[in-house]
Parts: sequence; structure tokens; C-alpha cells
Amino acid sequence: MEDIKEIKNMKNNNKSLIKVFVVGDKFKCFAKNKNIIGISQLEKMVSNGNITLNNHYQIYIGQGVCEMQIKKIHQRINKMKLNKRFEIIFPDFYQKSSKCLTHKQKNENIMISDPLKLSDGEFKCHLMLNDNCAEMSDHVTGHHIQGMVVIEAARQMVLAISEKYLIDGKSGKPNFLTNSVNADFKRFIFPLQVEAIAKIVEIKKSIGNNLICSMLITFIQNEEECVSLICKSSILDSNYVEEKESNLAAQCINTYLSSSQRLN
Repeated sequence: MEDIKEIKNMKNNNKSLIKVFVVGDKFKCFAKNKNIIGISQLEKMVSNGNITLNNHYQIYIGQGVCEMQIKKIHQRINKMKLNKRFEIIFPDFYQKSSKCLTHKQKNENIMISDPLKLSDGEFKCHLMLNDNCAEMSDHVTGHHIQGMVVIEAARQMVLAISEKYLIDGKSGKPNFLTNSVNADFKRFIFPLQVEAIAKIVEIKKSIGNNLICSMLITFIQNEEECVSLICKSSILDSNYVEEKESNLAAQCINTYLSSSQRLN
């Protein structure tokens, strides 16, 4: 009941329509703000749908929310015929990129929507964080999204864009190597909707599927640039990388074994 009272007290110029953002429970500090609710709180509100509610809640999807979780709540709203009380607004981009494009094995670790090509050399994604992703598995501090989460999202954009638009998948599975990442953090990014634009700065192709690519990736919230990154990566033949990596690993081990000082 307390959750319902809290949400009813949210201020809005139109008393019959209240717009709120739902975020993951790990953003509990951010969820203390007006017109923000956690996903568990939304579940309770829908479960208590028989309680008289005079307002119509228009619910927008923020960060940290599992897409399957929000879709189940949406189904429950339809089943209980609560559409006049709760309306979940699904954005056009509400489709995560694939495990294949992002090189992830677990869906919760995918942080971006499917990349969209805007023009030659320019692409767009949206941030789609899940509370259970690896980078947020320990704890979340403050109101904003941590910098390392943004860096990982940028890395996934490089992978997904390269896989979908820059290389020929018929030539076998390539290896992606990160050469450098330079990040400029200008503003806090909060767990609401975030757009990311990637522009190819330079691309050099060589024999086969090999190439070196630099991308400028900019994260935008409320039409303001929050973080910009220059990501430089190499895309190389898997057999070449595996042989090179194996030789360097053996060399590293032998160097340690030949130096008694490093083992003490």
C-alpha cells in the first residue's frame, strides 16, 4: 500500500495523467526521485490492480529493466484489463542486438539495441541495460550509470556494427582486438533513455577479412553529448590470432620461469 501512496503523490500538471520512468531495482538511489519507480514497485502496483486508482499512469522504460520482465507485466495489464490505469510505452528500438553480433553468451550482458545504419559510415544504437549484466553484478553507486558500463557498451557497438556492416561473415569467424579506447566523460548519464551514435573515423582493409577501424562513439541524453569515445580495433583472421596468442603466452610463461626473482 505504501508503494501505491508514493506513486499517487507524484506531481504532474495533468492530474489524470502521470508520466513515470521504470528503472531496474539496482538504481534504487535514482528511483527516489519523483516520477521514477523501480521494476519491483511497478509489479506491486499491477498486482494490486483492484485498488482504486484515479490516475492513468503512462510508463516509459529506463535502464536496468529486463525486457522479458516488462513484457510479462504488460501481458498482465492486458489480462487484468488495467489498460485504463497503466500504459507501458514501448520505444521503437526495443529490440536488443543479438549474441552473435555482440559476442555475448548471456542475453543480460547485451547492452545495446540492434545497430541501425543512418548513412555511409554512421550508425545508431540505444542503451538497453539489464540489472543482471556482468558490469553491474556487484553494486551500483549514486544516481548515474558508471563509466565502465558505458565503455563496455561502446565496445559492443564496435563489434555489432563491424559484424553487421563492415565484414563479410562468409569468410569465417574473425577475432576482434581492441587497440585503444580514449574516453571523454562530459556529463553524467542517468538510467533513462540513451542514444549512441557511431561514426567511422578511419578504416583500413587488407587481405581477406582483416581491417583496422577507428570509430567515434557519442552517447547522447536529452540531446546533450554526455560521453564520447574513440575506439580503435583490429579485425584479424582467427587462425592468425590464435597462433600469435599461443606463441606469446608460451613466451610469457618461459620468461617468468627463467627469472627466479619474479617467483619469490
